[in-house]
Amino acid sequence: MAFILRRVSVTRAGKSIVRDRPFSGSSIRIGRDSSNDIHVEDLAVNPHHATLTSADGRRVRVDAAEGLGFDFNGRNVDNAEFDSASGAELR
Repeated sequence: MAFILRRVSVTRAGKSIVRDRPFSGSSIRIGRDSSNDIHVEDLAVNPHHATLTSADGRRVRVDAAEGLGFDFNGRNVDNAEFDSASGAELR
C-alpha cells in the first residue's frame, strides 16, 4: 500500500495549488514530533497525534494517538475508517 498526501493551498487570487507527496509502507505517523512521517509544526497537534494504517491496501484506518481527536469529513472523532478509492478529508 502506498499513501498519497495531498496538500491544497489557496492563493490570495483564489487559485488552488495542489501538492502530492507519496509515502510507501502500510502506516503513516502524524504529529508535532520531528520523528513522525508527517511533521506538523503546530502546538494544537500532539507530538504523536495520529496513525494511518492499511492492512489490505483498500480500507484505511485512522487512530488518534494521544487523546486529541481529529476532524474527519467535518466530524470530530478519535478513530475512523474509509475506502482509499473514495478518500477523506482529515484535519
